[in-house]
Amino acid sequence: MTLSNERITYLLERYTDRTATVPELQELTVWLAQREDDAPLHSHLQALIEQPEATLQQVNWDQLYAGIEEQMTGQLEQTAVTSDTPGRIVPLRRNRFLRYAAAILLLVAVGVTWFAIQRNQTDTRQPLVNIPGKTDILPGSDKAILTLADGSIIPVDSAVDGQLAQQGNVSIVKLTDGQIVYQPGGASNNMALLNTMSTPRRGQYQFVLPDGTKVWLNAASSISYPVAFAGNERNVRITGEVYFEVAKRPGQSFVVDIDGKSTVEVLGTFFNVNAYSNEPAIRTTLLTGSIRVTGAGSDNEILKPGQQAVMANTGNKQTSSKSISVLSGVDLNRVVAWKNGMFDFENADIHTIMHQLERWYDIEVKYQGKVPDMVFKGEMYRNVNLSTMIEFFKGNGLHVRLEGKTLIVE
Repeated sequence: MTLSNERITYLLERYTDRTATVPELQELTVWLAQREDDAPLHSHLQALIEQPEATLQQVNWDQLYAGIEEQMTGQLEQTAVTSDTPGRIVPLRRNRFLRYAAAILLLVAVGVTWFAIQRNQTDTRQPLVNIPGKTDILPGSDKAILTLADGSIIPVDSAVDGQLAQQGNVSIVKLTDGQIVYQPGGASNNMALLNTMSTPRRGQYQFVLPDGTKVWLNAASSISYPVAFAGNERNVRITGEVYFEVAKRPGQSFVVDIDGKSTVEVLGTFFNVNAYSNEPAIRTTLLTGSIRVTGAGSDNEILKPGQQAVMANTGNKQTSSKSISVLSGVDLNRVVAWKNGMFDFENADIHTIMHQLERWYDIEVKYQGKVPDMVFKGEMYRNVNLSTMIEFFKGNGLHVRLEGKTLIVE
């Protein structure tokens, strides 16, 4: 896109003043992604920095960029790959002065209106202001349903603080900070009592199992577990995507049944399992410690930190003699991006991205005509409305529109 310096200055001023319209934001986003000359951007930013009374003068630039760089490095690096062209990568430049430009570039890309950070403020993630529209869908939030042993259902996110239920001699209590805890009240055969914590689409939830293991559930996921663990094994069963920080208990292993398709055995470690039924593979990734992943029959692999076990996602356990492949040097930040409030779009095609959006916004995605063969690189915040995501895709050449709760990709 070729724009005159006057037009670029106008768009940047409108953006900085928070008066830019949606078309102007789109125009600025496309120019930023395709620009060859940074002089207008340099000039505008330098003028802002040098204004003695400007609000931006109080921004802690190092703090701002450190947070953005840590969470969103490479966010706007996009590779558009077609059958006829090798594609083009737009790298995020890194020299010192362009750190300011990169910060604006990243923020514009996700529809963020920039609010100044005061010197003593520690949180570098600023509020995201969503682009208004006639039809919109809010992002997911903390919500889950607890199903008790007798089939009773408790919406834990809206339940009042205090005791929620009694399971044998174990009390289930919601603390004032929203945490769900299991408080044993004495010896009992509580192993026979199974609970299930599940998240709907547009939901996520974090809680602590009866043994002290911390669990994070992504959208459309679940975990079933006894209200008390005894014996030599702590057995749980999951669907969807779950991150574990397993409490160490000498002599009592922790065993995860991945929807009857695979098992993971640990003693005390941090790991993530992605096993959505509409994804082609089950991916188990180890962050710390050691785990054994079992596939078909006797096929198993012991993982080291930074490794990922990959299995084809079939209806039942694999029957081939070698069902597990192991990847080393996995980017762990990408694996747990969802847990940290981010979408992972690194090397993701349109279908992979749309699967994430379906679960997080509780929508259906339909494709019309030939879907562009595009591959994106980087991360994006998950706490934006769907309209902001739509504007981002449009600004990068992907034609999408929302009809009710159906996103049409053309």
